[in-house]
Amino acid sequence: MGIADFEDWRKELISTGRIAQDGDPPEVREQSEGQDARYHELLEMARGVHEKQVFKALLDSMQVEDDYGVYETTIGLLFSFPSETFGPYLAEYLPEFLARDQERAGDILSLMVNNGMGGDRNIVEFKKAIGNSDNESKRVVRDFIKLQEEPGGWLENKPGWYDDAFPK
Repeated sequence: MGIADFEDWRKELISTGRIAQDGDPPEVREQSEGQDARYHELLEMARGVHEKQVFKALLDSMQVEDDYGVYETTIGLLFSFPSETFGPYLAEYLPEFLARDQERAGDILSLMVNNGMGGDRNIVEFKKAIGNSDNESKRVVRDFIKLQEEPGGWLENKPGWYDDAFPK
């Protein structure tokens, strides 16, 4: 299918990615009917388009806490990027994503480590890229990972998994 006009596609993806929440007023929920289907149509346009700006737009489209499973396709598309781009793109955008949505950022990192999403190459490329990123980005990601290695965190059974990404 493809993306004809990136900016229009991105705006609509961001707009339709705001999934109505249970606590939203009835008019908001009514207005959003059919939005999920359109969001999925827009995602399908991105299938096989492994550009940096598309990766970022996919991350940016995940905006609400309760997505009712709608974002599963989005996460699947992120993992469909080749490892040599997935790793660097995730490393670049993860600090910003963590500031906005730690839960979902943790889900992405957890899927990569605990479920092998994207294969071992994704982990290798991500570690290499985050290890080469600026000090502030490294600190933000390292602090988040260390927090997740504590009891109850998604890495509590795999402490030290990312240590080699942060050379001393």
